[in-house]
Amino acid sequence: MVKTGGEGTDDLERLAAGSDERKASWKQTLEETQALADQRRSNGREAVVVPAGDAGLQTVDDGDGLELVFVIPGNKAEDVTRLVESNPLEAYDVYRRTVGEQVFLAVEYFDPDAASLFIAGAYKLQDAGNTVTAANDGATFQTMLRKLDGTPVATFNHADRTKFLPTDRLPVDE
Repeated sequence: MVKTGGEGTDDLERLAAGSDERKASWKQTLEETQALADQRRSNGREAVVVPAGDAGLQTVDDGDGLELVFVIPGNKAEDVTRLVESNPLEAYDVYRRTVGEQVFLAVEYFDPDAASLFIAGAYKLQDAGNTVTAANDGATFQTMLRKLDGTPVATFNHADRTKFLPTDRLPVDE
């Protein structure tokens, strides 16, 4: 249905306010990620920060797996590859915030004695719910870093996906 009259102005203001809120949340996510990296550096660890240009969840293998894909800048891929190949980044932590319908997160992959790789990203909560609902029970979970052209850069497997997803806001199967 086409809206007429003064309703359009309210919708535009609501969308603009939401956009400002997303921009502020993204800026805050980047600042907090950088502060965490600075803290690791002050403790003698190498730390690399990569802001993802895009992120999203998808099912793989006919619903047997879930992937959180981060699209990273091509100029950061070499730093990521070097860090992953020279350090066993087997541990991880996820710092997450949900603002409206957007999930902002910083994922830290790390070797506690040597290095940390931080990926900052955001994805739509609606997409997460649709993806999780489509996945089979017991689906595996991994995060994947790739360049814009689709070239894979790094993949990390996770036994538990709950750190990445605000499960209290996702649809529940009945």
